[in-house]
Amino acid sequence: MAKIRNIVKVMNFHSLLRVDSARKKAEKYFLLQDEITMMIDQIIYNKNLIVDKKILAPRKTGKKLVIYFGSDRGFCSNYNSQIGDYILEDTDCDKVLLGTKLFRYDREAKIRLTREEFMASPQKVFDLLGEIVNNPEYSEIHVVYNRYTSVTDIRVDKRMIYPIDYTEKENVDYYTDFQWEGDVDDILRNLVKLYLRYQVKLCDFNTSAAENILRQNTTSESLKKIDELDEIHTKRVRKEKKVKEFRKVIETHSKAKQQGG
Repeated sequence: MAKIRNIVKVMNFHSLLRVDSARKKAEKYFLLQDEITMMIDQIIYNKNLIVDKKILAPRKTGKKLVIYFGSDRGFCSNYNSQIGDYILEDTDCDKVLLGTKLFRYDREAKIRLTREEFMASPQKVFDLLGEIVNNPEYSEIHVVYNRYTSVTDIRVDKRMIYPIDYTEKENVDYYTDFQWEGDVDDILRNLVKLYLRYQVKLCDFNTSAAENILRQNTTSESLKKIDELDEIHTKRVRKEKKVKEFRKVIETHSKAKQQGG
């Protein structure tokens, strides 16, 4: 039990160190996520560029790509199993698995990277996103991740990041005139590629906060349970010791009585 407690304490300590940093990073980018969506929406669906926009439109029918964010380590409640359920349910799509704990759910995924590998070098995933924009063989791109909203609100979220959702907004001017140098098609494609990269990285920041908060909560609960088990064990040992001592007293008393008799 002592060995298990030490392991859990180490995991709890590391998650506690990461929680605040991950949470602040996720909260820092909450507004950015809305801003870049509004920005790309204003450009791609601009009334003066609407003809050029059609070049970027993905196929109405075709494969779907889904990017799943998991973790490399355990002790984070049902964090990975919930994502795993989505992986098993999504049968007609190409998959990108980010996190060692997800690998067992699909051995034939298009890309399989540990979270550590992805955070160190996300280019393999970014290149795939770029290929989709340049040669749109996919009809949609989705992300599935544990969304952190607050310390008490963490839930699995699946959302589409491509094609860019169009809902005309009252506070966006879709008639703004733009000036550009070079090929407008290349400019628009590069903007969409940049937008997709940002969306994926923002999901990565967000899911890191969720992961570390869940791990910190889980390890804290585990330590409480270990303490409770230790207390139960200690009480049982004390009780057994008292029983043995009582029996010894009885035996001594019986022997003394026999000798006296």
